Amino acid sequence: MTHSPPIPEANRSPYPIAEPPHPEPAADETANLPVVVEDTDSVIDRLRALPLGRIGAAVGLGGALIAGMLLGWRRSGKRPARTRK
Repeated sequence: MTHSPPIPEANRSPYPIAEPPHPEPAADETANLPVVVEDTDSVIDRLRALPLGRIGAAVGLGGALIAGMLLGWRRSGKRPARTRK
């Protein structure tokens, strides 16, 4: 079917179906933007400086400590003697 039937005004969406086209930037607008060039060495050095190993160790030790405290709390103390019914 090549023909689409007309849509009544009450059934039309108040919002646009497709985004309108954006205007192309002028050549002089793109010429004023700063150009950032980074060395790959500086990027590698910055990534190595992140303390991810220390953070991971702290999270792991904290989790182990909490788990140990919870398990120790549940197992500590005397258990009441079982009585037969």
